[in-house]
Formats: sequence, structure tokens, C-alpha cells
Amino acid sequence: MQKMRLIQRPPESVPHRLGRLRAFSIFLLIVVPVFAWLLWVSFGAFRDLASPTYRPSGVVPGQYHLAFEAVSIPAADGAVLAGWLIPAANPAAREAVVLVAPEGTDKGSLMPIAARLHDRFHVLAMDIRASGESGGRWSTLGLAEAGDVERAAAFLRENGAERVGVFGSSVGAAAAVLAAAADPGIMAIALWAPYTDVPSLARGYYGGIAPLAALREQSLFGWGRLLLGGNLDTVSPVTAARGVTQPVFLIHSRADAFVPFEHARRFQQAFADHAFAEFYFTDRGGHGEYPTDLADRLLDFFSRALATAR
Repeated sequence: MQKMRLIQRPPESVPHRLGRLRAFSIFLLIVVPVFAWLLWVSFGAFRDLASPTYRPSGVVPGQYHLAFEAVSIPAADGAVLAGWLIPAANPAAREAVVLVAPEGTDKGSLMPIAARLHDRFHVLAMDIRASGESGGRWSTLGLAEAGDVERAAAFLRENGAERVGVFGSSVGAAAAVLAAAADPGIMAIALWAPYTDVPSLARGYYGGIAPLAALREQSLFGWGRLLLGGNLDTVSPVTAARGVTQPVFLIHSRADAFVPFEHARRFQQAFADHAFAEFYFTDRGGHGEYPTDLADRLLDFFSRALATAR
């Protein structure tokens, strides 16, 4: 047998080797920054909605001459929700209202409303998760907040309230709808600027160049699955609204740029056949600017709505 001859490749020349190294370096210089930019944009899209800038109100109940007790309510995931329990002017009152502060601020922003409602109701003003003194790293845009609202209402019932209503703002309003659909023990809800569903909120918020907006929207959902363990694209308060039978009071500003008025129109359609649904739409005020008569209107609504729940 003939011996097999091994064919040896000639050694790679130094210029050729340097050329390949240069091409690989150029590839890295292009791909790594692009990948880093895409990662930064995608996570930023999630952070913008799940971790809004916190602006403390600097307001405490004492500024409105309100007695209160600081309370802590454990959430289902272990986060601790912070609240102020403000007793009604009439200690014998058996009705209570949960006030859910909007994301990015705290329960102090609700004190003008609490001061008005406390004439008749016990009031629990609470920080929404990931804002104020409440725990939780991220806002979950309704995924966990709905359960938080249910626990707040249960806390009031456990402490003697026979009838409980909820007022929520923005994410808190979306959570109030979801909670009321699941918990008949919540007997009335008032909603300031709720969004219909997270995909619609995201499309309106990101806007701009279509491909980049689509990237940011999908990034929100992807990071949500990774960091929150849930599907944000399935959060739909307007779908839940069709199953709400409790009295509803929907308030929205036509000038709201964060949750545009189209969301209110869709909720109005969802509540079209509701036996006790009231609407108050204003022409002025941004997303976090309550009408000056809101507290009086809420007092009137909850007085009537919780009376019918007896």
C-alpha cells in the first residue's frame, strides 16, 4: 500500500492575517455599538413607562387638619404598599373609599380629595406600587396593581367598613377597573383618565417614526415578560369594563396628551349599557391636573353609589 501523503497548507502570510484581523475589528466596531444602542433604546422604552420619574408632592394630612394612621398592606408578590388611613368625621361611618395615587407621585397629592371625602367616609390614601413609599421596583401597568387595589379594599372591610368604593388615577384607574371586575366587594369606582389597554397606551406614548415606535412597543412587552413575569400586551381594562356591574364615574380631559381622549370614548362605549355609569369630560387640564370641582363631584358620586349598595 502506498502511504498517504499529507498536504500541508502554506503558512498564512502576515499581510493576509492582518487583513482578516482588520475586517473583524471593523465588524466589531459596527455591530457592538449598534447592538448596544438597540439594547439601550429597548430598555429605555420599558423604563419610561414602568419607572416614571418620581415627583414628591410634599403634602401631608396635617396640612388639611386631618388625623391619620400610617398603614402598610402586603401585596401578593411581597411588595409593601404604603397608605394613610384617615378616619371619617363621623366615627360611626361604615363606608370607606380607597384613593389610589397616580404613578410618579404620592398619596399626598390626594389630600384635597381626602379632606372633602372624610366629611362622610373613612379614606385610605395609598401610594401605587413603585411610587411614593410603596415597594416594588417597577410599575406593572395593571398586572399587579389590580390585586393591590383588591387588597386595599379588603383591608378596609377587615377594619369595619361595610361598603367600599375606589377612586384611581391613570394606572390606578386602570387597576380599579380590573379590580372591580374581579371583586364584587368593591361597590363603586371612580376613574380619572384610565387607558383602555397597554398596547394602545404604548402606541400613543411612543409615536414618532413607525419602525422605531414598533421596536419600543415590542421592547416594552419583551422586558415586561423578562422583568415582570407577565404579558403587558394582555392588560386591557376596557375589556374588563364590560364585566363591571358596580356604579362607575368616568372623568377625563379632552386636553390629556398622555392618555388621549379616544380612550375615554372607548370606555364610554364599553359602559353604554351600564345601569349606573356617569361621565364628566372637561376641556382643560393635562393628565395629572384634576378639575377644581373633582372632590365635590366624587363626594356626590360615592354618597349616592354606596348608598345604593346597601
